[in-house]
Amino acid sequence: MFDSIASQVRQANVIQLLALILATLTFVTYSRWEVAGHLFNNSWFTVTQVRLFSLTLIALAYGGSCAGSQKTKKQTTAALVLIFALVTLPFELVSYFPTLPSTSLLTTIFIPLLTGIAFYGLGLAVGTMLLIIRSGSLMPLAIIGVIVGMLVIDVRLKTNFLNPFKGTTSPTWEHSVIIGIMAAITLLFLLWPQKRQHNRDSRHSQNIFERVSR
Repeated sequence: MFDSIASQVRQANVIQLLALILATLTFVTYSRWEVAGHLFNNSWFTVTQVRLFSLTLIALAYGGSCAGSQKTKKQTTAALVLIFALVTLPFELVSYFPTLPSTSLLTTIFIPLLTGIAFYGLGLAVGTMLLIIRSGSLMPLAIIGVIVGMLVIDVRLKTNFLNPFKGTTSPTWEHSVIIGIMAAITLLFLLWPQKRQHNRDSRHSQNIFERVSR
């Protein structure tokens, strides 16, 4: 398991994506501090939303790409999403203390982690449905549709239950419960012992995008 995670982290596309996110967070943090011109500023509000936006997209994309894959592949990819969340955490902490927002430090730390796990599971569910109806090429549009749908629901209901980008800046207990339940379901699915399959014809499930490319 750990060897698989290490191997996946060393892949060029993962390194490039992580470098892009870190560069973006570095630029955002620096630019917000530069605008403020002093130590105490409001940089955290921008940094946390950029981080949540990045984690949400990554989690949905990785989840969708693993639909139809073996359980070990799904587990290692979920671990990769957590690695993205942990590696980007220092940027949020660096901007948190100069800002000193009303949001608690525990919320700042754990909501993005739960968001990554929850939306990875959501991506798996969406990818699986597309796989069933043989519409894997719609996965990029489905990712956008999921995010837009959540934003529209919150705007129409004038709530903050589903919007993943305000989980830290405007936290509500309803949002925390929903994200927590989604994350718990995802973890149960990933960690639940898998029954041995005696049918050797199904020994290797293919990636959803590999099936579409046929």
